Order: sequence, then structure tokens, then C-alpha cells
Amino acid sequence: MNRNQRIADGDRRRISAWVVLSVLIFLGAAITIIVWLVVRSSTPIANEVECSNGIAVADPQANPGLVADCETLLDAKDTFSGPVPLNWSVTTPMDQWEGVTVSRERVTGLNLSERNLTGSIPAALGNLSNLQTLWLNNNYLTGSIPASLGNLFHLQTLNLRYNQLTGSIPSALGDLTNLQMLNLRYNQLTGSIPSALGGLSNLQTLILNHNQLTGSIPSALGDLTNLQTLNLNHNHLTGNIPSALGDLTNLQTLTLNYNQLTGSISSALGDLTNLQTLNLGDNLLTGNIPSVFSNLTNLQTLNLGDNLLTGNIPSSLGNLSNLQYLHLAGNDLTGNIPSSLGNLTNLQYLYLIDNLLTGSIPSALGDLTNLQTLNLNNNQLTGSIPAELGSLPHLQTLNLNNNQLTGSIPAALGSLSRLRTLNLNHNQLTGGIPVELGSLFHLRLLILNHNQLTGSIPAALGSLFHLRTLYLNHNQLTGSIPAALGSLPKLMYVRFNNNPLSGCIPNALDSVSVNDLPFCD
Repeated sequence: MNRNQRIADGDRRRISAWVVLSVLIFLGAAITIIVWLVVRSSTPIANEVECSNGIAVADPQANPGLVADCETLLDAKDTFSGPVPLNWSVTTPMDQWEGVTVSRERVTGLNLSERNLTGSIPAALGNLSNLQTLWLNNNYLTGSIPASLGNLFHLQTLNLRYNQLTGSIPSALGDLTNLQMLNLRYNQLTGSIPSALGGLSNLQTLILNHNQLTGSIPSALGDLTNLQTLNLNHNHLTGNIPSALGDLTNLQTLTLNYNQLTGSISSALGDLTNLQTLNLGDNLLTGNIPSVFSNLTNLQTLNLGDNLLTGNIPSSLGNLSNLQYLHLAGNDLTGNIPSSLGNLTNLQYLYLIDNLLTGSIPSALGDLTNLQTLNLNNNQLTGSIPAELGSLPHLQTLNLNNNQLTGSIPAALGSLSRLRTLNLNHNQLTGGIPVELGSLFHLRLLILNHNQLTGSIPAALGSLFHLRTLYLNHNQLTGSIPAALGSLPKLMYVRFNNNPLSGCIPNALDSVSVNDLPFCD
């Protein structure tokens, strides 16, 4: 090979090497750019650059904390989704971001309630170190509550109610020492109530109802001396009611109903002198009703119904002069109805049904001038119906059925001008149906069956324009069925059978069969 050929071959080799090197350099640069773009789009560094653009944060160098909050919210934005996207953007000043409150150049409030949001709660929200209020309620959020929310040491309000959150309540929430309100109701939370919540010394409201929480109520909750509202109802809690709850002297509302609580009711609850609502219904509680409940003079609602309570109704309950709602139904209470209940002049609802109460109905109940509902049915009450019950001007429901009452139906009941339901069935009542009942214009249900009533059916009942149900069966009524009953426009359910009636059935009552009476022509 001559010299010129060797030179040409060398030039070709150098050119080939240069081409290969150039290609490698180009590919390396391209890969570097691609990696940089991916990293830029998926790390806080990108948000740091964007949040420092002078638009989202007006003076980014002077407000590094707000820049950090901007980064946090932009990272969290994609975790939320909904029909209307959030307007969080680096091209919009942060004080105009939807649901975001900026104060003293930090994010102090986040309110995204009722936005139909889905997805989960971003753990990154735990980086909003100055956050005071967090409202994510009334959405469709799923997943668990991030333990990182326990880092929000300035948080005063945490409201996550009405979502679809699962998992347990993080013990880390017990670190939120400035928290005043914690509302997690209407979710699907499981597990036990963390004892760590007892460290929330500033807490005023703790609402965990309508979840699937299990285990016992922590005694540590008795350390929440500023607590005013404690709602744990509609869960699966077991065990006794801790006597430590009696230390919550500022408590105004205590609802533990619809759980599986057992044991007796602690008399320590009688120390809750500021209590306005006490609801322990629908549990498995046993023993007596504590007589010390008479100390709860601010009480407006007392619900101990649907438990396994025994013993007498304490006459001292008559001292609860502010009581509006008394529900003791569905227990095994015995003895008489205390006449002292007639002192409860603010009472609107009295439920004593499904017990083993005996004795007569106290005439003092006629002093309950604000009473709207009186339910004493399904007991073993005897004696006559007090005429004084006709003095209850606001009464709408009177249920005395399934007892052993005797005597006649007082004509005074015809004065109950607002009455809608009168149910006296399955007693031993005698005498006639008072014609005065025809004055009960608003009456919807008149149920007198399975008694020993005699005489004729008053034609005045044909004036009960709103009557829908009329049961007079299984009595000793005689005479004919008043034609006026056939003119009642809303009457749907009628029973006259097992009475020695005569005559014919008004044609308008075409669904009625009274023994073998024919229809009127």
C-alpha cells in the first residue's frame, strides 16, 4: 500500500470515529434532557421553580414559607379529583386559590368541603405547618387518614365528616395539642378509639359517630376537661361506660347510643351538671337508672331506651325542669309511673313503652301542657284513663294500647284539638265511644279495637275529615254503621268485624266486610 492510500485510510478511520463519537454525544444529551424533564415534572424542584415565578407568591424571596406551602398544595392537587378542577395554578395568586386561606404569608386554612371530591387525602398536607383549619367534609374521599396530619401542630379544626374513609384513627392525631374540634362522623372507620386523643387538652368537640369503631371507650377521654360535645353513637363499641367521663364537667352533649355497651350506668355521670343531652339508648346496659341524674338540672334530652334496665323510674327525675324529651322505652322497668313526672312542664315527648310498668296512669301527667307525644303502650298499666289528659293542648299522639286499662274513654279527650293519633286498642275499656271524639278534626288514626266497648258508633265520627285508619273491631258495638263514614275522603283502613252490628255497609266503604252485612243500596 502506497503512502497516499495509507493517508486516505487513516482519514476514513478518523472520520468514522468522529461520527460515532458525535452520535454517542447526541444520544447522551438526549437521554439527559429526557431524564431532566421527567424529574422536573415529578419532583418538588419543579414546583419550587414555578412557585417562585412571582405570580403565585408575590415576593418569593421574602416569603419562603409560602413558597413551600405552594409546592405542597401543587403536589397534593392531583390527589384530589372532582367534576370541577381546582384553580390552583402558578399563574394565579395563592390568595385567589379556591378553598385556600393565606394569612401572614402562610397557608392557614384549607376548606374543600362539599366539592364532590374523590381520591384520597394527600399525606403532603402534613407539611402545611401553619395550618389552623382543615375542612374536607361532605365529599367522596376514600383511603385512610394520613398519620402525617399529626404534624399540623397549629391545627384547631379538623373536619373530615361525610366521606368514605376507612382504616383506623391515627394515634398521631393525639399530638394536635391546639385542636379544638375533631369531626370524623359518617365514614367507615374501624379499629379502636386511640387513648392518645385524651391528650388533646384544648378539645371542645369530639364527633366520631356513624363509623364502625370497636373496642371500649378509653378512660383517657375523661382528661378532656374542656370538652363540650362527645358523640360516639352508631358504632360497635363494647365494655362499660367509663366513670372517668364524669370528670367532663363542661360537657353539654354525650351521645353513646347504638353501640353494644354493657354494665350499669355509672352514677358519676350525675356530676355532669352542664349536660343538656344524654343519649345512652340502644345498648345492652343493665341495672337501675341512677337517682343522681336528678342533679342534671340543665338536661333537655334523656334517652335510656332500648337497653336492659330494671328497677323503678326514679321519682327524682321530676326535678329535671328543663327536660323536653324523656325516652325510657324498651327496658324491663317495673313499678309505677311517678306522679312527679307531672312537674316536667317543658316536656314534649314521653316514651315509656315496652316495659313492665304497673299501677295507674298518674293524673298529674295532665299538667304537661307542652306535651306532644305520650306513649305508654305495651306495659301492664291498670285503672282508668285520666280525664286530665284532655288538658294537653299540644298533644298530637296518645298511645295507651296493650295495657290492662279499664273504665270508659273520657269525653275530655275530645278537647285535644291537635291530636292526630289515638290508640287505645287491646285494653279492657267499657262504655260507649264518646261523641266528642268527632271534634278531633286533625285525627288520622283512631284505633279502639280489642276492648269491651258498647253502644253505637257515633255519627259524629263522620266529621273526621283527615281520618285514614278506623279500627273498631273486636268490641261489643251495636246498631248500624253511620252513612257519614262513607263520605270521609281519606279513609283507607277500616275494621268493624267481630261486633254485633246491624244494617248495611255504606257503599263507599267497599273494602269493608262486617260479618255478613250487605252493602247499602
